Amino acid sequence: MFGTLRLRPVTRDELFGPVSRQLDRMLNDVFGQDFTEGMKNKANFPPLDAFTTKDGHLVVRTTVAGYSPDQINVQVLPEGVLEISGSSKTNGEKSENQYHIRELTYGSFKRQLRLPENIEGDPVAELKDGILTLTFRLELPEEKKPEVRKIPIQTS
Repeated sequence: MFGTLRLRPVTRDELFGPVSRQLDRMLNDVFGQDFTEGMKNKANFPPLDAFTTKDGHLVVRTTVAGYSPDQINVQVLPEGVLEISGSSKTNGEKSENQYHIRELTYGSFKRQLRLPENIEGDPVAELKDGILTLTFRLELPEEKKPEVRKIPIQTS
């Protein structure tokens, strides 16, 4: 109905190419074979879903639990790349508690996704229950009706 949309995350290789691969090899040689794998897995944080709807919208959803709207930045870069980033900080209070496990993260994230060319306008953004939903309107190709064309016949 809408054709195949070519959505894909912007990768480190795409940005840095051979330099990135050479750096990976060097770090893996020094720190162990799988050292850079952990870093690459964080490139897909936070996880996201992207899909098209029957009524001509592209929907991108990502988890941003623990972030308030003022801590999240959504922008479409000139190259047609959607960038979702966020930053949170601890409140700076010192705790008398002794932590045994501390997995709640504070810091920042950035996620990029190359958008298709047929996006119309800005998305509608909604944050509900820790899920950020961006809804883009897609410009649908006009349906061309087959037309009858008369072909002239030349005489020789």
